[in-house]
Amino acid sequence: MQKQGHTVQREVLAITCLWYRVCRTTPIRLVIVRDPSGVQKDDFLFCTDAATPDRQIVQRYFDRWGVEESILEAKQLMGFENTRGWCSKTVNRQAPLAMVLTTLVKCWYARCAAKESSLLPEPVPWYRHKTRPSFADMLSALRRVIWSHRISPNSCLTRKVQKMTQTITYTLAAAA
Repeated sequence: MQKQGHTVQREVLAITCLWYRVCRTTPIRLVIVRDPSGVQKDDFLFCTDAATPDRQIVQRYFDRWGVEESILEAKQLMGFENTRGWCSKTVNRQAPLAMVLTTLVKCWYARCAAKESSLLPEPVPWYRHKTRPSFADMLSALRRVIWSHRISPNSCLTRKVQKMTQTITYTLAAAA
């Protein structure tokens, strides 16, 4: 099966059964996915269409993972759950807007920032094996670019003031 662009081997056990509390007398498909190396925990997947092939149930689950990560990022960093209004129109506009903004940040990073070494995340001692930027890193890079453009690069600042400006910009980008 494909998981995040890589083919991985998994052991799969599928059972058609009844789950009375959920579907009463309608059969469901329970699929247990195990990593043969024992590194990852077992996954327990359920499908209310018992005729769906096991491989398709497993692949749907792994294909959905990227969507779930995007929703989590939008909730944590883009205000997905923090609507300021109470009317239904406000609430219904907030979620799609947060998802669009999350997508735009990722697109901007992939197109503009991924090749710019000054915008790559700085390695930290406690996470040396990190190879890919998180969404927080991407958002921080975008904020740094925005702040650096707000503070005019053409102004004649002394070297000391420029150094302070860089520190403030970095701090604002990380904290916002």
